[in-house]
Amino acid sequence: TFAQFHPADSLEVAFNGATTDTAKLSILFNDTPFEYLGDSDKMLSLYQQGSDIAKRVNDKTSYMKSIYYPAMIYIYDKSDEGTGFQWLQKS
Repeated sequence: TFAQFHPADSLEVAFNGATTDTAKLSILFNDTPFEYLGDSDKMLSLYQQGSDIAKRVNDKTSYMKSIYYPAMIYIYDKSDEGTGFQWLQKS
């Protein structure tokens, strides 16, 4: 059998291979979260890592995306509007 490939897999490889925080944030937030629907748990983990980096380097744009993107994952991929809106309230 073949393993199912998700676009999030290649994003994770690129993110983990990036050598600077700026590169990691650029890779992570270059595309919309809708590109990665179907692999929500992996994406939520990556967005949490991105949030931690954005806070550490004081990148406000990436930090806002690290709140907005998980909200969209919860609303559109997990069909959990309540949790999605809780994420949006953090902004």
